[in-house]
Parts: sequence; structure tokens; C-alpha cells
Amino acid sequence: QEQNALYKPKYAIVTGIMNNKLNNDFLHGWESVLEIIKDVEIDFLFVASSGVDCISVIYEAIKKGIKIATANKETIVIAGNILCELARKKNVLIIPVDSEHSGIFQCLTGQNLKNIRKVTLTASGGPFLYKDIQDLDNISVEEALQHPVWPMGNKITVDSASMMNKALELIEAHYLFNIVPQKLDTIIHPQSIVHAIVSFIDGSSMAQLSIPDMYIPISFALHYPERKYMGNYSLNLIKEKDLSFMEMDYKRFPFVKMVKEILESGFNSYIIAVEAANEVAVKAFLETKIKFTTIQYVIKNMVDTTKPLKLCAINDILLYRNEIALKTINLIRGM
Repeated sequence: QEQNALYKPKYAIVTGIMNNKLNNDFLHGWESVLEIIKDVEIDFLFVASSGVDCISVIYEAIKKGIKIATANKETIVIAGNILCELARKKNVLIIPVDSEHSGIFQCLTGQNLKNIRKVTLTASGGPFLYKDIQDLDNISVEEALQHPVWPMGNKITVDSASMMNKALELIEAHYLFNIVPQKLDTIIHPQSIVHAIVSFIDGSSMAQLSIPDMYIPISFALHYPERKYMGNYSLNLIKEKDLSFMEMDYKRFPFVKMVKEILESGFNSYIIAVEAANEVAVKAFLETKIKFTTIQYVIKNMVDTTKPLKLCAINDILLYRNEIALKTINLIRGM
């Protein structure tokens, strides 16, 4: 209500649970957003929500040719094959807001995909980079939420601790930039200064560097193709001193390897299974119903019991996702 009074938008919509304290200035539900996308002349859609409820809104916006910036991970992960392909056909620009994908976007601008040898996403390593693997079985929720670099919501912080977040980002990069899985890679970079590296066939590489603050990729997305002055956010490499890199430890972080293999299979049913099972498992962990290491067991179980399918319709994807989520809930209840 405070934001509505301050900025006086033409429409203000509450998409969560209806709040009886709100006055009549507000519309309710994603259906209202969808109606506006369909009926009102929109220049730019910035998606800053989480979850898959916004998927129809993004789809309709692409159909209408609206420029999009998105920080929403789930929709691109489960339906990137549809959304990104439609965007390419409609010549609709999708500007990613995640720091890693913003970095890739900036490095790829003006480049020919044929000249790319490898696209590398960096990962801080999360709170358990140096922790003994044997001790991960007894990790508490509080420990998992202590990310060393990025202040984030609980779910994505746990995903960063397990490195599932980076695994999902590989899927996003595959769809957003039309990069074959064999050319996608990840490395550990604890300082989170280098967000993405694009290597070319001539031996040269381009990297995007900035301090680890989401103001920068958000500003880039909002003002693209212009850049807004951000004086207080300038990077001082002399002050940073050391930038270190190390190989991804697949034994410690098996999700990255699992997802790379899934991407190479070409069956998006596995991708949907990973995303849906992870959401349910992380919720169960945050509610202290399962151990941190059980998240891995639950997801592997769902992937192993998933049929190799290529789902090519939004409704089919959402139905399959719900099916996997229910199976995951039942699996956890039976433990």
C-alpha cells in the first residue's frame, strides 16, 4: 500500500493470499496480470517473482512481442525449451537478471555463437566449500542458510549450499543462450567477482566482473541497452587483491554433474523432475523433516524413476511438474 501510494501505478496487483486490509485500489491474482498483458500496451515486463505461477504471463508477453527481463529461475528451467524458442521466433529480447546470466549476456553481445568454445558460470562454493564431506549429514538449517557472499531467500540459499542453484543455472544458460550442454561449464570462485566467462575458439576469453551485489545486474536489465551511473558500486581490483578459482568438486556437489548429463540426454522430463523434487525436498529440509544430504537422495530417486519424455506444451509441463511434486511428497512421508 505504501508503494502504491508513493508511485501511483495505473494498476497494482497482489498475487499472493488476499489481504483484507488492502483497499479497493488493488487487483488480485495472476489472472489479473495476464489480462493486463493481453489487453494493455506494455513496453517492458520485468519478472522478479519466484515459482512457476508467472509462466503464462511470460508466455503471453513473448507472444505479444514485449521485451522481458527475468529473475525467475523456475519458469526458464522447466519451460525454457518453449519460452526461449518462441522468443527467438518472435525476435523478443529476454534479458536475464541473475548475475551469472547477466554476465554471459554481456559477454555474448555482438558475438557469433559459432565462435564460442565454452561458457563458464562461476560459483562461490557456498557455506560448505571447505567442510568435511562426512559432516554434511549433520548440517543444520541455520548452517545451510549462512551463505558467505550473497544475502538471499531461504530456498535459494539452501540451493547454493547444495550447488543445485548452479546446476539449475546451467539449464537456464542452455535455454537462454542456445548453448549446447557440451559447451557449458562451472568453476568455483569464492570471491564472486567474476560472474561469467565466455571462451572463444581463437583462444581468447571475455569475462564479466563486478562486486557481488544484485543492484548491478538489476540496473543493467532495467536500463538496457543504456547503462546507468553506479559510482558507489565500482569494482576496485587493487582492493580485492586475490581472485581464486578451482575446479568444481562433483563428489561434494553432485547436482552439477547430474544436470549436465540430463541436459545432454535431451529429455526435459528429467529437468522438470529435478526442479520439482528439489523444491519439495528443500522445503522439507527447512522444516527439519529431512537431513541436508537427504535432499540429494530424494532428487536422485525422482530422476531415476522418471521416464525419458520430451514435453512441448506449457500445460503438459505444469501437469508433469505437479505429478513429480506429489510423488516427492509421498516419498518423503514414507521415510
